Amino acid sequence: MPIIIKDLEHLQKELSSRIQKAMELTKNEIFDVVSRKVFKYYNDPVFDGNSAEPRDYDRTGKLMESLTASHITSTRDGFQFTVGWDDDYLIFTYPGWNIQYGRGLSGKNAATGLDVLNYMDEGYHGGYAFYGGHKFWDESLNELGGKSGVLNMFERNLRLCGVPLK
Repeated sequence: MPIIIKDLEHLQKELSSRIQKAMELTKNEIFDVVSRKVFKYYNDPVFDGNSAEPRDYDRTGKLMESLTASHITSTRDGFQFTVGWDDDYLIFTYPGWNIQYGRGLSGKNAATGLDVLNYMDEGYHGGYAFYGGHKFWDESLNELGGKSGVLNMFERNLRLCGVPLK
């Protein structure tokens, strides 16, 4: 059933609501792609005997559990959202290597969350100890089609939410 727009304020309110819905759909699609890549990272068989479970360090699950998608927020210029890891994760320090495996002088590699994200994108696990070959962050962005792919996704979602575009 068509909506009858009474005035400019009503039009702005209706458009704003539909834009936010389209952004929510877009955010969820981006989050799904990134979370699938993180899951693949955790299951990358790069350790002894092609195992996905490290023995050199204790897996915390922190990378997976720290991936977030923000709420849609209003800005001066429109709306925004974020998919990724917050500052608390970026500065989080992992416990490090199990000393019995002799990695590093102290048995600790003292990697931060940011370090682990960089390792993940360079195809490594456990610092630079195990190479898996996947560049998971780049792969996420490629699967999304880069900036233009995300914009196309948003345009598609705007149409799904009833915003006519030319």
